[in-house]
Amino acid sequence: MMRRFQLFLAFFICSTSFLTAQKISPVSLLQFQPPGSGAVTAACTNFAGTYSMGPFYGQSNHHDITDTVFLCLGDTLHLMHNKDYDLSGDPQPATPPGVGSAFYQCPPTTPGTTTYMSVKTDSCIWPSTSIYVAVGDPAPFFPVNFMNNGVLQEILADSKPFLFYLAPITLDDITNAAFETAIQGGTIGPCVHVNSSVAFPIVYLYDIEASDKSTGPNNLCRGKFRLKGGLPEFNTSTVYSVNITLTTDTSVHAILLTPSSGLKHNQMVEFEVPQPGVYRITVEDGKSCGLSFLMVLNTCIPVGTDELMNNRFSVQVSPNPVQNSLRLNLSAVPETGVFNLYDATGRLVKSIVSNKAAQDINTENLVQGIYFWQYRIDGILVKSGKIQKV
Repeated sequence: MMRRFQLFLAFFICSTSFLTAQKISPVSLLQFQPPGSGAVTAACTNFAGTYSMGPFYGQSNHHDITDTVFLCLGDTLHLMHNKDYDLSGDPQPATPPGVGSAFYQCPPTTPGTTTYMSVKTDSCIWPSTSIYVAVGDPAPFFPVNFMNNGVLQEILADSKPFLFYLAPITLDDITNAAFETAIQGGTIGPCVHVNSSVAFPIVYLYDIEASDKSTGPNNLCRGKFRLKGGLPEFNTSTVYSVNITLTTDTSVHAILLTPSSGLKHNQMVEFEVPQPGVYRITVEDGKSCGLSFLMVLNTCIPVGTDELMNNRFSVQVSPNPVQNSLRLNLSAVPETGVFNLYDATGRLVKSIVSNKAAQDINTENLVQGIYFWQYRIDGILVKSGKIQKV
């Protein structure tokens, strides 16, 4: 059964008290509390220990804590502790110490055993106003379930995907996620250890969404939609992978009119299908935060099937199967004719301006498989077909 956690967001007031804010499950982030008093100062030997990864549930294909972890919306990462900690430097033995997980916006720079104030003034601590930690339930140790339910993005990152670092940190009072003093009026958190050597980055993504779907215009077999979310929302240099197939015959692929470099966050994707039907659109972002949906083009008229156009131009492509060279034969040579060749995913692999009645097209470097071709005049599809490279 999934353990429950609480999210407490609070801020220090005059460095001695804190204000509890909104409480949300499932992750527990607690603002450190004021110090205790009355204990004898112990030797500072604290060690926060190391992490290991427990079960992972979700879509992401990149969730190894030895590298950057990407969590799709709805994914859950179970973070375990190896129980190799040393908490003998606890200044108040009467309250149980423990290990939490501190949040940073970049790799922590505070080395080894230090004090609470040194941790708090680390330029990478996040947010910069205080220290936030995730604490396991039940305390004092792990596991901690990091579940991407969209809450952290909304509260801490202005509803945007974001990256942060986690590092194990010793806590003097694990029940209240607090630092203490050894004596009344002493230094808060005199013995704190952050194991920065095992800190790792984690990215919370939003799910991929498709909006602004439409078909046509004028009953043409074309469609478009807008993509948002996933990795391209976080890293704008990345693009989506889009595959569109006929549900009744998956060998029938749509042609993407939007170039692959344009398949970015919040951009329209335009496509064309060779025949009417219901098409399944599958979107991936490289981290398996995928999306699949249907678009219906049952009543559309394929572009370029106009009889006049077909009667004016004869287009022949041979041989099929092909090895090293295709021959394109035209009954006439239009000034604006273009031959396009696409692979099975709809990616454009060759585009040739046809300025001869007979033209050879080199296919030697193409990998074996199924390819789709189109011949267009002034952007209008005149004829299309399918070939096999052997």
